[in-house]
Amino acid sequence: MSTATSQAFRAQASSKIISIPTRYDGKSNQRVIRWTDIQRCFKNAHYVMHGEDVVLSLTDGDLEDLIPLRIAHHPGVVLAVVITDDSHDMNDRQNDWSQSSDAGNNQALVDMLRQDCAYQAQVQVIFGRGRGTMLRGKTI
Repeated sequence: MSTATSQAFRAQASSKIISIPTRYDGKSNQRVIRWTDIQRCFKNAHYVMHGEDVVLSLTDGDLEDLIPLRIAHHPGVVLAVVITDDSHDMNDRQNDWSQSSDAGNNQALVDMLRQDCAYQAQVQVIFGRGRGTMLRGKTI
C-alpha cells in the first residue's frame, strides 16, 4: 500500500504493486505524482483508475491541465494504471482482415479505422503531453 510519501500502483491486469514517490506541489498545495514518473514505471500507460473512477490530472483555476501533468496522491489505496497494447496495432488488424475472404469489402473499413487511429493518436499526444501539437493543420 502507499505511504505518506509514495503512491501504490499496479497495472490494471496485474497484481504486482509498484510504489512511486510523491512530490509536494506548491501550485496545488498537495502531494502529487507526475505523469512522467508513472510512464517511467509503466510503458504505454494510458490513464489511471481508482476503483471504477478515472483519476483526472490536476488543473488550474481555468480547468487547464497543470504542466507538467500530475495526479493527486491517494493515500492508502492502490491505483490501477490502464496500459495500451501497442503490440496489436492497426497494421496487425489490417493484415488479419486482408487475409480474410472479404478482403476487398474490408479495405474501406481498414482505411477509415487507420484515419481514426491516426486522429486519436494526435489527440492523445495533445492531451497526454499538452505542448503545441499540430492537429489537422492547426497548432493547439
